[in-house]
Amino acid sequence: MENYDYPTTRETKHDYYAIVIAYMILNKTRLKIEQSVIDNLLLFYGDANNPPLGENTYLYLYPLWTAKKTTRTTQITEDLNDSEKSLDSNLSTIYQDIPGSIWTNADRLTFRRKYGDKAQPTFIILAISENVFVRITSAGKGKIKIKCYTANDAGRASLLKNAIGIEVRWLIFDPTKIAQETDIDVVAKLKKAATPSLGDCTDKEVYFTSIFILEVGEDFSGQTIQMFFRWRNKDLKLSGPFGDVVTFTVP
Repeated sequence: MENYDYPTTRETKHDYYAIVIAYMILNKTRLKIEQSVIDNLLLFYGDANNPPLGENTYLYLYPLWTAKKTTRTTQITEDLNDSEKSLDSNLSTIYQDIPGSIWTNADRLTFRRKYGDKAQPTFIILAISENVFVRITSAGKGKIKIKCYTANDAGRASLLKNAIGIEVRWLIFDPTKIAQETDIDVVAKLKKAATPSLGDCTDKEVYFTSIFILEVGEDFSGQTIQMFFRWRNKDLKLSGPFGDVVTFTVP
């Protein structure tokens, strides 16, 4: 094989993803790929053997894009672009974590990687300093659609170049309870919830695409959610800072 890089056309990428992910699953023990890594990859690639596929997974978006006249829209195309970038980034991370000594020629041909492992960089890698900019809309009962932007590209949602995803931490509370409650101790706790610090937000999740759905459940509809966002680096210590709190009413 002459080209040791990711395929360049959308159709060949589709075939490539299917082949390499199936190969990883089959050879995960020999390649020393943890099951949790495979599970994480399938969260945003999708799992054809376990429908329904989650919204914005690659296997959900690709058929919508291929049906040109019926379901291909500008938004579907943008979401699929983001999904492919995330897949390429995460696959590269997995390849680099496979010990160089155990690579075979079959591995190199399948993954389209010329070498087993890469030399560690001699330069200093700086931590992310940018904040995440978000736009939030309703996605149905108990569901919040979040689009993430970089400081230099407010035109379309995208991941920061050296980030693998977005970390979200959040807290939900009912503001009506603060007005109705009479117990001083309870009121104090509720007011603390109404103005949370990052440490108060015990719920958290990491998403690997710039557009995603945060599902908190219909039981929280009408309550207030307050969220903090940051860019996540592969190395947690190099992840970006959390920005200011973002407040939204749960649909």
